[in-house]
Amino acid sequence: MSFKRLKKSFGLIFVILSAIVMLFLLFRNDDLPNLFKAVKNINSNYIAIALAYIFIFWILEALMIYSLIVKFTDHEKNLRTFWLAVKVTMIGQYYSNITPLATGGQPVQLYVLKDDNISLSNGTAILISKFLLFQIGVTVYSLLMAIYKIKLLANYHNGASIFIVAGLTLNM
Repeated sequence: MSFKRLKKSFGLIFVILSAIVMLFLLFRNDDLPNLFKAVKNINSNYIAIALAYIFIFWILEALMIYSLIVKFTDHEKNLRTFWLAVKVTMIGQYYSNITPLATGGQPVQLYVLKDDNISLSNGTAILISKFLLFQIGVTVYSLLMAIYKIKLLANYHNGASIFIVAGLTLNM
């Protein structure tokens, strides 16, 4: 048996065993009927709003990557470059969601950028810039919300104020 065939067989066995373990964990107790009841009681408007926000997040991240690709490389502003940014975004989201601590997205994004003839240095600059812009946005948003709701924080959550200040300080 060749190495590729052995590797493919191992991957298939791993997926099947993972599915069996997941099904066992799902069906081992009587919580499954409760799960179906809970799903029936979900307000579909909230699901639609959540899906819309996810889609908006993906589009905004793709636009950010698109702008950074145009800035750091010789790629032109066109539909092909935009679809590259969408591809990088979606692959990054997928691998971030399936790896522990969301650590797999950026290396795979860098690989996809390299696969599209973007140098490793430019790809790294694009991804670091995206990360920094995201962190700046989250920090500014958190700071503004902490200032806006300072009375709520002071009156109801005395212990939380220390963590908010520490978190904002560490992010800056």
